[in-house]
Amino acid sequence: MSASITTAASGPTAIAGPPEVYAHQGAFYMFASFKHPSVCRGTAILRAESPLGPFRPHSAGCVTPKDWECLDGTLCISREGKPFMVFCHEWVQAGGGEVCAIALTDDLSAPAGGSQGCCSAPRMRRGAA
Repeated sequence: MSASITTAASGPTAIAGPPEVYAHQGAFYMFASFKHPSVCRGTAILRAESPLGPFRPHSAGCVTPKDWECLDGTLCISREGKPFMVFCHEWVQAGGGEVCAIALTDDLSAPAGGSQGCCSAPRMRRGAA
């Protein structure tokens, strides 16, 4: 996939990996991982009225921790109806990688708290199969 988003703070940013789209509260939300040379990879949330787009930035930049290399944000709704995003803290910083969760605001526009580590993979060695 070749796409980009422009934000005032970071300039052009390319989508890094396949995005996920969800129908939620009458709109469509794309969770996409973005990378810019001067900032860590992270997941931002875009919104559209149609699953075909156009998708426009909904969150003010990435909702993952700013100093973490992250990707693959997935929307999850708790039994109580609260939105969370499950994502990967990449192995390049976290050894074998970590699966983490972060609470989101009800409108999905921002984090609603700090990230919570869920589980970690065993530390990987470069070149190991």
